[in-house]
Amino acid sequence: MTASDSLIETIAKDRADWLVDAVACAAQDRRFLRGDPAEDKVLVEVLLLNAEKAIRTAVTRYLEAHHISLRAKEASQ
Repeated sequence: MTASDSLIETIAKDRADWLVDAVACAAQDRRFLRGDPAEDKVLVEVLLLNAEKAIRTAVTRYLEAHHISLRAKEASQ
């Protein structure tokens, strides 16, 4: 995994984590509150994994569409 892949992965995990919290607040549903006795661990995990994939895809497509190559920058450093 390159440094740029690691950066994209870090961003995706952070924003997916935020999304679960946002869903919990918006839905006022304790199944989304991690650590709560009512937490639905499978539901939360599915939401996290799907959000991470969507965010990774969106960031990658944005970089490609704008012809931004983090790998070229890594190679020159």
